[in-house]
Amino acid sequence: MLSTSGTTGSQKFVRLSYDNLRVNAESIIDYLQINKNERAIMNLPLSYSYGMSIVNSHLLAGASILLTDESVLEKSFWEFVKKHKATSIAGVPFTYQMLQRIGFTKMELPYLKTMTQAGGRLNEKLVKHFAEYAKEQNKRFYIMYGQTEAAPRISYIPYEKVLEKSSTIGIAIPGGKLSIDAETEELIYKGANVMMGYAENLADLANGYELNGVLYTGDTAIVDKDGYFTITGRIKRFIKLFGLRINLDDVEKKLEEELQIPLACTGSDDKLIVAIEQVDCVEQVKEALERLYKLHKTAFKIKVIDEIPRFASGKTDYMKLKESCL
Repeated sequence: MLSTSGTTGSQKFVRLSYDNLRVNAESIIDYLQINKNERAIMNLPLSYSYGMSIVNSHLLAGASILLTDESVLEKSFWEFVKKHKATSIAGVPFTYQMLQRIGFTKMELPYLKTMTQAGGRLNEKLVKHFAEYAKEQNKRFYIMYGQTEAAPRISYIPYEKVLEKSSTIGIAIPGGKLSIDAETEELIYKGANVMMGYAENLADLANGYELNGVLYTGDTAIVDKDGYFTITGRIKRFIKLFGLRINLDDVEKKLEEELQIPLACTGSDDKLIVAIEQVDCVEQVKEALERLYKLHKTAFKIKVIDEIPRFASGKTDYMKLKESCL
């Protein structure tokens, strides 16, 4: 069992079978080309599905994992990476934001050949920044999408396509299939790695497979002519302002692209709330909202907070954000 809050709901547990984990690990080995010579640095929590998948895929392939409690921000972390010749590093969006700040692309890391990113949407400019670095340095940079409910990997962008398809989540992993519900635009995944079901109480542990290998992701998406999928938002991450349907994920994405600062959006059907960490950016956010969405100043509020609340995985804790902002 792995706990999951989802991005908008209360905590519950995902029930995963041995087969769920094995099938997903085999798919990951396939598309990441993991062999026994790989040495993955474990900088993500093992209790987090992304961290768990690194352990499972590497051990199943007969490869090595390098364990450390150090942060990517510490000099000692990179000394450890160099000393033990780590061949791959994984990160959530926050990880890559930090890597850019500390000058990762200027480091001498000849043994590091693979970089992977999942756990949420990475700003497209950063995707291109790291993809171009990887191409120049003969490394591989993979953008991936998944959910704990899928043990956890669902899709990936092949490294040679990342620059071309930087705004997408890629294609289904080997053995999986993606489709879009014609009415709701919800992204649907089908594969043997889909969880048995949720557990919200002790009695639920006795339940068997409940989803028949089909996962309704809760994300809305579109697909291009090449079969690459792009997430457009969360079904539950919408508010209505004066009858206008506002996609909170879309607002976040556009503001991040414009301003290049950490921010998060929440709100209710009478007000959009944008939380930022820098007081000197309030006017820039206000101007961008008025220009991009033609919103009257009474329709939104910009809240300056010390730090945007995040889970251990690096994802924004929208429940906590809403509690602190409303």
